[in-house]
Amino acid sequence: MNATYDAIIVGGGHNGLTSAAYLARAGKRVLVLEKRHIVGGASATEEFAPGFRNSSCSFVVGYLRPQIIEELELAKHGLTIKHIENEFFALSDNDSMLLTGDELHDEQEIGRFSARDNAGLERMRTMLSPLSDFFARRMLRPPPTSKGGWRDKLEWARVGLDLMRLSREDRYRLAQVMTQSAGSLLDRYLESDQAKLPYAFGAISGNMNDLDTPTTAYRLLHGQLCEINGISGAWGLPMGGMGAISDAICSAAESRGAEVRTSAAVRRVLVEGGHVTGVELEDGEHISARAVLSNADPKRTFLGLLDEEHLNEGFRQDINAYRMESGTFRMNFALNSLPNFTCKPGVEIGPQHEGMIYILPSIDYIREAFNDTRMGNWSSSPIIEAVIPSVHDDSLAPAGKHVMSISARYFPRHLSNGRSWDDCRDEAANCIIDTFNAYAPNFRSSIIAHNALSPLDLEREYGLTGGDVAHGQYELNQLFTMRPHPDAAGCTTPIEGLYLCGAGTHPGGGVSGIPGYHAAKLALRSL
Repeated sequence: MNATYDAIIVGGGHNGLTSAAYLARAGKRVLVLEKRHIVGGASATEEFAPGFRNSSCSFVVGYLRPQIIEELELAKHGLTIKHIENEFFALSDNDSMLLTGDELHDEQEIGRFSARDNAGLERMRTMLSPLSDFFARRMLRPPPTSKGGWRDKLEWARVGLDLMRLSREDRYRLAQVMTQSAGSLLDRYLESDQAKLPYAFGAISGNMNDLDTPTTAYRLLHGQLCEINGISGAWGLPMGGMGAISDAICSAAESRGAEVRTSAAVRRVLVEGGHVTGVELEDGEHISARAVLSNADPKRTFLGLLDEEHLNEGFRQDINAYRMESGTFRMNFALNSLPNFTCKPGVEIGPQHEGMIYILPSIDYIREAFNDTRMGNWSSSPIIEAVIPSVHDDSLAPAGKHVMSISARYFPRHLSNGRSWDDCRDEAANCIIDTFNAYAPNFRSSIIAHNALSPLDLEREYGLTGGDVAHGQYELNQLFTMRPHPDAAGCTTPIEGLYLCGAGTHPGGGVSGIPGYHAAKLALRSL
């Protein structure tokens, strides 16, 4: 082996870079190895057509913790995030819903559809608030592991104290939310589809489940943990695209002495006597290290980077059964005109263009979209989430032009009748374009260029098994001390010196940096 490092990070996604930055900040010699030509992983900004740049996979930020922004001095390294104020729902040809975050405006908007739902929303938010606070505290604490040492006992005690801070009523509601479906929770408090839609979308975001699947109500809590520029529950757009986050963290890491190598794919993690010794690259190069932190997902880490002999068969079977599938199809568009929505006409920048855009007319629309997937088909009328970042950031497109991101669901990982996504990509992309065009009839004719990423493309190009940006479904048996496995909880693994630092560990997906933060703190105990 030709070099010795304190730690090697496998994968230069934002979490891997966060680990590198914290380890380098602590004075450790760190090497980041990224297989692609740029860092960022699923949080990268790339040119997809001449003069048009956009975020490749993830496209909004909300979970990036203020503590991480402050401690890594990300503003100093060029990070600026703009708060997204508007949520625009295209409901039909002649009706829409626009939520701005202004309390009076939003009450009036919801009041158009139901005289009772504003009171219902207040009751639901009051119920969710202490539960969200509980989870916010847990996000920046590592979960207990199965190892049973004094640190695990202390962490269980902290969990118990956090639970005891909740009232008896709140503990009851917590148990309900963790086990019930999002549909049943929303039905309890709200009567109109329009009041339910923002929460319903949050419940299915990143999940290959519908509203009636048990435990999906948890996602309503997860969605409340966002914060941008001190505004709770908010989402934002980084200036320069999502890659600006990864670039800022990378700059922070390198400023502290971390080395970052791109086009350096890791073939396997090397283990001797139950302890990591380094990695082997695809070109055969061996690099030694005292610790290895894997930003790859759990399946790729345990079933791909480690030789079978280093893990017991039961653990391997459990990881093989770990569910990874988000049902997402990603598209980027270069446009010569903004969408002209039938329900809210205009091609000049308006509130319908400035925030999150949803093609999501009803609750039944969600159920019908999911039902299409039960037989291995994609949704014939997909749910669409879109954002036009060039409205706020003119560096992403030529003057007078725009870029738009679309995340559409449901698009299953495996198609029926032996079909391949390589054969069906264009057909699925046209389905998404047709669906959006039905609400904004100038859309198709305004497209200059686009790229399409099926679940297979997301897996193949970005290393996301099943196309799952979150590195695993949000299900009760895949959360907290069970994410991704009791023997690999809280960034630990069954191999000494090997840690998980990606979204496949607590607290999960979203561009938060928290898994990377936890992994670095854990690794520092033994470095």
